[in-house]
Amino acid sequence: MDMQVLPLAHPDVQAAKKLYEEWPSRQRKPLGFETLLERFSQEDFRTSDLAEEMGISGESVRLMYERFFRKLCGGLALHERHAIVSQRRRLVRIGARDLAPEFFSAHRGARVVEVARRMGYGVSADRQHSGSLNINGIWCLLRRANSTFSSKDYPNLKYFHFVLARTHLTEAEVVIFHCNAEGHPERIFIVPSRVLKSLFGRRDGKYAQKALYLPVKKVPVYNNILPSIDYWPYENAWHLLRE
Repeated sequence: MDMQVLPLAHPDVQAAKKLYEEWPSRQRKPLGFETLLERFSQEDFRTSDLAEEMGISGESVRLMYERFFRKLCGGLALHERHAIVSQRRRLVRIGARDLAPEFFSAHRGARVVEVARRMGYGVSADRQHSGSLNINGIWCLLRRANSTFSSKDYPNLKYFHFVLARTHLTEAEVVIFHCNAEGHPERIFIVPSRVLKSLFGRRDGKYAQKALYLPVKKVPVYNNILPSIDYWPYENAWHLLRE
């Protein structure tokens, strides 16, 4: 992950430093602004380590970062940075060193890469399209969800939520949905783009977007209940990626 940290002389850094120093000392804690900027800019930064050193909670560290340092350290949230570093390390462990460096920051699909390679499939990153993989010569759009939500209309049902643009389905032959939320079984759905195109109507423009709702468990597909597509035949449908 290439961290673009602004220099101390930059006006945004000086403005953030002023705000930090005006923060009540009882909240600011002992570490100075420059020290914290250096710590937050480290690729292997760990929230828990800084929280223990400062004697505050991890949430307080996160809030401090969001309030004063996020803009200065590339604009990514802490959980996004941690995810990128974790996936990079995992990909290296499974021998994916031949993938383009930008793959590590563009994808959170180490699990998909791991499973595909274990099955003997060839995998490479698409350098031109962020969020895409080439598996056995088939361009695949990769989407991942690690949390669920309940619809206000159907509070007893939980879903993984995704958003797709119509242009995505013209660029990729297959969309891979990786669903991995705590408390629910990990699932991978491999859905042909032609199936997903049915979500879009004639009046939808080229850049139209649609929300997709994948249930955490099997539910009937009715016109008035999410989802509008039966995704379950595509769970672990790796055969669709065979050459």
